[in-house]
Amino acid sequence: MSPRVCLLTPQYPEPREVSVGGLYTHTQELVAGLETLGCQPTVITTSLTKPSAVDGRVHRLQPSPAILRMPLGADGNPTPEQLQRFNEELAAYILALAERTGETPDVLHCHDFWMVPAALQVQQRLGAKLLISVHMLHLPLRRWWGSVALDVVGAVERQLCHAATALIAVSASMRDVLCESLGVPREKVSVIHNGFDTGLFQAAPAPEALAALREQWGLQGRRVVAFAGRPTLQKGLLPLLRSAVRVLEAAPDVTYALAGMEPQYVHAQGQQGRGETHQLADELALLEDAHPVLKTRVKRLGNLSREQLAALYHLADVTVVPSLYEPFGYAVVEPMAAGSPVVAVASGGPAEILQHGESGLLVPIHREADARLRVDEGELAQAQLRILQDAKLARVLREAGPRVARERFERTTMARATLDVYSRLTGV
Repeated sequence: MSPRVCLLTPQYPEPREVSVGGLYTHTQELVAGLETLGCQPTVITTSLTKPSAVDGRVHRLQPSPAILRMPLGADGNPTPEQLQRFNEELAAYILALAERTGETPDVLHCHDFWMVPAALQVQQRLGAKLLISVHMLHLPLRRWWGSVALDVVGAVERQLCHAATALIAVSASMRDVLCESLGVPREKVSVIHNGFDTGLFQAAPAPEALAALREQWGLQGRRVVAFAGRPTLQKGLLPLLRSAVRVLEAAPDVTYALAGMEPQYVHAQGQQGRGETHQLADELALLEDAHPVLKTRVKRLGNLSREQLAALYHLADVTVVPSLYEPFGYAVVEPMAAGSPVVAVASGGPAEILQHGESGLLVPIHREADARLRVDEGELAQAQLRILQDAKLARVLREAGPRVARERFERTTMARATLDVYSRLTGV
């Protein structure tokens, strides 16, 4: 018998929806992996733009009209009042669902912090264990790349982490941040690396399909350097494009292909602070004005489906992950699975995923006097050029990536380790 699990996440993709970000990917892959092991979690997630709906064991809840009519905070995120009222609605829904179905959860598994207050209310009523998977922290991480960081948010995260029965960190680095910055006891935290369907990325697309995408994306006859991620300060888009200027001088046959939301789209959706979004967009525009080659040799592909993303990695001669910090890094393991050589910054999860010179190249991270993290664009450019100019090294990395991804980051591995945590908490 498997534990009864209620999985609470603010992000969970709908069928045929393009996933945006690691939390979408993680929760979808975790549920699929758990189901193969006989555990059938009930998923509680949010739907801000569509009415509440139930699809099998997935419950998509739209906040009440009273909450939706409230203006968002200055940073584009829900205000504390909105979150408090939504968590009250959420807790009432979960309690009513348990009473109606007779299925009392053994584990309330929250992903990040938005839904933890509701889980605490349910825990007090039903006695379930509260487990939080920590994918990101407000403090100290946001200060590391210069985003606005609020002490009050950090204090809430500390309170919720200490209230949980147990925590899962997506990397040893993330565990260390939890313990050192929030004072969480190490014995309370399990480290479980993210997993995914490596087969989706390992399967080579048909040659004619790749040729069609090359033409669609304007990559015919070009060597390709790929990037996938949200355009935020954290993701290192500025140092990437500064490094691209150097790479393009040395390798005129290269084109950069960037997958992910444009800054304007992020701003319109309110998914990042408006100040940060405008700052990044302004700096990108100045950089392109100073180096016109970026306007012709950098292709912005927008959001891609996971199938399209896998195809991009099969086209890529190099994939770059220039993030100032990644708690884990799907952007590292997915191109590895596709056989694309990866250059990543040795900060957080990527340093645990890659072995320098064997399964990828790692570029050092630098800490400034104000504690901000910085990537040296010269070092980043040199790592890309090493792969572009050394066919033997590129071949070693192409062969090692799929093997490492398959051996260490399959979703069944992640799901089995998570199920072990459930069983340890409940005795089931």
